[in-house]
Amino acid sequence: MSASVARGSLVRTIRGCSRCLVSVQARGFWDPPRNASSSHDSLPTQARRKAAVAATQRQYCDKAEQTFAEQVVYALRLHADQRKLKEGALDSLLDVVREAAVQAESNDPDMNDDLHEKMEKLGGAMLYIGGSFLLMAAKDVGSKCIGLAVPFLRKGALLGHLGAKYSFARVTLDGTGVERDPAEAVRLFEEIAATAPDEKDPYPQAVFTLGVLYFYGRGVSVDTPRALELFNKAADAGLTQSLHTLGLLYLQGDGVVVDHAKAMDYFRRGQAKDDARCINELATCTMMGTGGVEKDATKACELYHDAAQLGNTNAMHSLGVCYWEGRGVMLSEEKAAYWWTQAADLDHPRASVNLARMYVTGTVVKRDIKLARSLLQAALKSGLPQAADVMDELEEALKADPSLDDSTDTK
Repeated sequence: MSASVARGSLVRTIRGCSRCLVSVQARGFWDPPRNASSSHDSLPTQARRKAAVAATQRQYCDKAEQTFAEQVVYALRLHADQRKLKEGALDSLLDVVREAAVQAESNDPDMNDDLHEKMEKLGGAMLYIGGSFLLMAAKDVGSKCIGLAVPFLRKGALLGHLGAKYSFARVTLDGTGVERDPAEAVRLFEEIAATAPDEKDPYPQAVFTLGVLYFYGRGVSVDTPRALELFNKAADAGLTQSLHTLGLLYLQGDGVVVDHAKAMDYFRRGQAKDDARCINELATCTMMGTGGVEKDATKACELYHDAAQLGNTNAMHSLGVCYWEGRGVMLSEEKAAYWWTQAADLDHPRASVNLARMYVTGTVVKRDIKLARSLLQAALKSGLPQAADVMDELEEALKADPSLDDSTDTK
């Protein structure tokens, strides 16, 4: 297999290729750092996070008349309160952030020497915290916060803080608030990778991301052996995302010779760490009888259930399909609707389409054309062609019988 074909195959595999029962849409290479113990949030955790964000936004709206600097400081205080940052350290940080925000508001691109000195006195750790909070605050205050975060992360990186170095490498790689410079990002990731192995962020994620850059040749020449070496280092440091990626590479033969035994070994290592992506891959292989695994629909559904409980939306969707078809489990339209609802609530496009069909026909749920349209529109935004077909079918049915729109019949 040529390098270009291998890389293209990996893109399709990682970012969402269809494999029979379920679309494999793994977490992307470019996700923010997560340690091995928190690779996947449970559904209750996700619900709590959404509630916390909504509460923050409500509180922020009450302060909409503030100046940019006041908005920034207020937003940072909210994030700091949620993370229980010590008050004394927080006050020093907020003073510097306020001064930097005032200067940014005056459209002065260059920070003065006095401000640079104050930033340096904060130290790398506080600069990293400040830069990270500013990136998060951009959702509440606006994109200007991103540009404000860059000097904090850059200064923290220069002071040797690994978290700041990683974050600055990421914004440099993506061109977020700063000119894109993949070569500089590679240099920073290499510095982190050269430190003593550590299971704590940002070491595993930095090593993994560096592997991705070598695999694709971003900011550095393509070097697949080096990429594999880095993926394995990240996996050994506890990053289950890397175990999942290595499993996919060997399963599909992307840049490597197909080796099903190695693929299953990586997936099972991820399973032992409760990585939902790896468990979902094992489930799909078991359902289809691929990857050298014996076909067993019942066992596959058990694995899908485990992955779904850990928050994997592909597994939720597939489990819904299993209940809908009675494949490996007793047929249950109600349970199919339940799992498709869980996945659709987390923006899974295929689950949204399946659930929309239920709301159109009134299968198990009350007929609700408005909700069906909403689900289909969400799926359309994801680029799923199937959603357009179902939307067309719905509109044709409503033209033929407009009364369907007002129906609330149940099955």
